[in-house]
This record gives sequence, structure tokens and C-alpha cells, in this order.
Amino acid sequence: MSDVRTTARGIAWRADGPAAAPALLLLGSLGTTSDIWEPQLAGFTPHLRVIRLDTRGHGASAGPPGEYTLDDLGADAVGVLDAAGVERAAVCGVSLGGMTAMWLAAHAPERVRALVAVSTALKIGVRSTWDERIAQVRAGGTESIADGAMGRWFTAPYREANPKTVEWCRSMLAGCQTDGYIGCCAVLRDSDLHPVAPRIVAPTEVIVGVEDPVTPPDNAHDIADHISGARVLSLAASHICAVERPAEFNRAVLDFIDAH
Repeated sequence: MSDVRTTARGIAWRADGPAAAPALLLLGSLGTTSDIWEPQLAGFTPHLRVIRLDTRGHGASAGPPGEYTLDDLGADAVGVLDAAGVERAAVCGVSLGGMTAMWLAAHAPERVRALVAVSTALKIGVRSTWDERIAQVRAGGTESIADGAMGRWFTAPYREANPKTVEWCRSMLAGCQTDGYIGCCAVLRDSDLHPVAPRIVAPTEVIVGVEDPVTPPDNAHDIADHISGARVLSLAASHICAVERPAEFNRAVLDFIDAH
């Protein structure tokens, strides 16, 4: 596995796959590290230079106290592309990472050659829900929300059949920096991409789990309604569909990137 590097902004990142191959930037969801993409590496790295980062306040990335903004996360991602020497990349993000990916495509279109928005929305949830989540994590840490999150991240049959994978993901969330998690909750509470989504010109694929209670299919179709030419692909999964259905997810992403 590749060595972890750090940008001037304190964002940890790594690159795998041939240095000369087309670049794919992967952006993870709230409460996960770049390790969440392990089910994708074997399928992606023969064809692509796969660049992964730990979101601000997650994993090995710096997590300053205080609230973050989507502008912050977008600038962090641009900084990783710069550090990796990548002018243009396909960008794939899940949930919070999906919002960051769409921010990139809207605000730095010259850097994004194709966009894959996964289990995400132009606006995720409502202010009161995120304020409640922030209060809960401030009081009890991310351990206090880990069990409930697994019920949203994966379908019940998957949880029953794959307890080790679910525990791996639970441990990732429970180990998340409190300040970083809260800072990113503020991003989700305050961000609404509806005004800028129509600017996006990169070819766009939206992937959604049909049983996702966090960003259900209506959210995916809302994205497609705001981005010209975007297409929606549904998987039989819940929120973290790249882990729950890795073979189908990997094929969908590779086929889309190959076509663009």
C-alpha cells in the first residue's frame, strides 16, 4: 500500500496505481477514512491512479476545532490534486464526499473531467437534525452514534451476513476525531448546492442505494434534475453502497470513467 503524504493544509492523502494512468480522486463520507475505499482498490488500480484523502478532521488529517465549510473541504481536495501533480481527474465522492465532489465540479470545472456522486444530495438533511447530532457527539463522542449509524449505512441482510465488515466500518466511525466529526456536521448542516449545481458541465453519474434512508433515491433524481445530462444508477444497497455492493459499484464507476 502506498505511503501517506500530507499537504500544506494538513490533509493526509495517498496514491495507488500507475503514475501515468488517468487520475481518480476518491472523497469519503462523514466518519470514515480513506481506508473505506479498500474494496475498490483491486478493481481500480490496474486502470487508474487512485488518489484518496482523509477528510479534514478524519483519520490522519488535521482537525482544527470549530465549524468547517464546504469551501474548506473543496479547497482541501484541490490542495491534494495540486500535491499529487494532477491537473484534471475523475472525482468520485460518497455522501459528504459527494457534496465536495459536486462543489469541485461547480467551482473548479477545469479540474474535473468526470463526476460520480454517490449516496449524496444537493442538501443533506435539515438543520435541526445536524444540531442534534453535534450535541450528541459533543456529549458522548462518536462512539455514542456508531451503532445507530450502522443501521443507516447497511441493509439488515448485509449486516447479518457480514458482521466483520460492519464492525470494521463501525470502528472507523467510533475512532473519528470528535472535533473533526463536529466540524464536518456543520458542513452538512449549512451546505446547499442547489444554486450552483446547474453550473456543472462534467459528465455526471449519480449512484444511489435503493434502501438508503440518509440520501434516498429522490435526492439522486434531484441532483440529476439540476445537472445537465446526469444519469442515475441504482444499487440494491443502503448508504455505503460501495462497501455493500463493491463489484457492481466498481464496474459502474469504471465503465463510466472509461466512457468519458
